[in-house]
Amino acid sequence: MNIVLVTTSFPTCLAGSEAAGSFVSDFALELANSCEVAVVAPGSSEEIQQEHEGMRIFRYRAPRQPLSTLRPSNPVHWRAIATTLWSGKRTTLHAAREIDADWILALWALPSGYWARNAASRLNIPYATWALGSDIWSLGRLPVVR
Repeated sequence: MNIVLVTTSFPTCLAGSEAAGSFVSDFALELANSCEVAVVAPGSSEEIQQEHEGMRIFRYRAPRQPLSTLRPSNPVHWRAIATTLWSGKRTTLHAAREIDADWILALWALPSGYWARNAASRLNIPYATWALGSDIWSLGRLPVVR
């Protein structure tokens, strides 16, 4: 089975320094013991990193600041938001095609769930979104999402 994990939080080196990214790294490494895994994660540019312990990391272009700090109400953030949304969508589809994915798992609802849904519908494969209660509460405050 070939699985794509889509996330907005993943360490830039596998040693990991952030809690959520470390969890995703550990989760991906465990999955890689029994199937092919591709991780779609933020980076400074779009690139495919070397295979490591049975998985490949596909980086989408994202700003250095945490995505959760970008505000759609702030015009200064619009370019970074648009670039991230476009790059993540494109990279998710590319990763799924590259490994001939059987399934996509999005970690967190937006934007990962949106990217997974798009790629899954285009490739006619199943996807799932792992969303925490805090994600739902945070998204509920956005007028566009409500």
